[in-house]
Amino acid sequence: MSSATAQFDFTKWINPGPLSKPHETLEGVTNCTKCHASAQGIPDNKCLACHTEIGERLAAKKGYHAQQTKLCMTCHGEHKGRNYDETGLTRLPFNHAESGWPLTGGHAKVTCEKCHTGMRKNVDTKKPTTKRTYLGAPTTCVGCHADPHKSQKESFTKCERCHTVDHWKTLKGRLSFNHNNESRYPLTGKHEVVACYGCHKKKTWAPLPFAQCTDCHVDPHKGKLGPNCEKCHNTKTWRAITPGSKDGKPFDHDKTAFPLKGEHRSVTCLRCHGPVIGKMQNFDQCGGCHNNPHGNQFQELWDVKRPCKSCHLEDGWMILSFQHNRDSRYELEEKHLEVPCEQCHIDRKYRWLPSAPDCSTCHQDVHRAQFTKPCASCHTTKSFNMLTFDHNKDSPFPLVGKHQ
Repeated sequence: MSSATAQFDFTKWINPGPLSKPHETLEGVTNCTKCHASAQGIPDNKCLACHTEIGERLAAKKGYHAQQTKLCMTCHGEHKGRNYDETGLTRLPFNHAESGWPLTGGHAKVTCEKCHTGMRKNVDTKKPTTKRTYLGAPTTCVGCHADPHKSQKESFTKCERCHTVDHWKTLKGRLSFNHNNESRYPLTGKHEVVACYGCHKKKTWAPLPFAQCTDCHVDPHKGKLGPNCEKCHNTKTWRAITPGSKDGKPFDHDKTAFPLKGEHRSVTCLRCHGPVIGKMQNFDQCGGCHNNPHGNQFQELWDVKRPCKSCHLEDGWMILSFQHNRDSRYELEEKHLEVPCEQCHIDRKYRWLPSAPDCSTCHQDVHRAQFTKPCASCHTTKSFNMLTFDHNKDSPFPLVGKHQ
């Protein structure tokens, strides 16, 4: 080698520096033409001959690289050392929106590795390597997220119809899904206000049985009235009774032997009939449904048996048709009219004397039995302190002079 040749390091002129670690197998002057073209620099077709995955996405006009117009070498230079970041992920600014998938809402907080889980393929063997690839990540919701609804209908796989990218639990205020048009079960009446998961309890939209009301509702009649609930009920409210008779006309309880009046009209069918709708035993007797708080006190003392309606009304059991002065042996006057029933009728004993009471039955005798005349000889029902007693007429000692 001449001195001139020794002074000029030809190797450094041909090889300006070590290749990056991903390309280290291409080191050496015999491999130059695998990337370089004579008098043409580094054309893109040389790069794409190995990086076929990017070539396929360019051909399909997908992803970040399809939006770029620069040569590959502009961003991915070489001969800058083994540790040089050839991909540019750590040294170049990257706008994810340029990939065709802008990160918004909850997606903006997710790390790259969370979505980009695929591995690059070996150029020669086409088998996955241990190096991550950021190409071809799925853009559908179910590509990354599990579908809790296990949707089978194509239109149901478009999660964005109901959900937002802010949070999967955050539903849109107005859903684009129309249950009446897009399902086989139109929602009417009270069904319209039921939350989705009220019926779809496992968050599975289909298949969901709906042919029978009992697919969702418990049958309080335990099947004794048949499977066709619509004979009596409708979706406005399960309490609403609709066509149920054999002739298809609405059921009218007033046409039975027991017309519903007053408070009875607001009582549910189940409250009286139980699980079996039909003729009841003792329906014409109040005791058939109601407890008798009076026991047998009236039946034992009255010669003529009287029904409950002799005193009580169907508008409310506390509303009485009973009139003390008309229907009892003791007429109430003056202050007695102001006394509550239970003050005299303790423990609901209403017929508790064999005959009409006298004053001592309820009141204490403040005179301690020293008088033989009845209390009414001196006292009135207007007031205990208002007396009719005249000392001059009713006693042997007239009050005169200072005694007055």
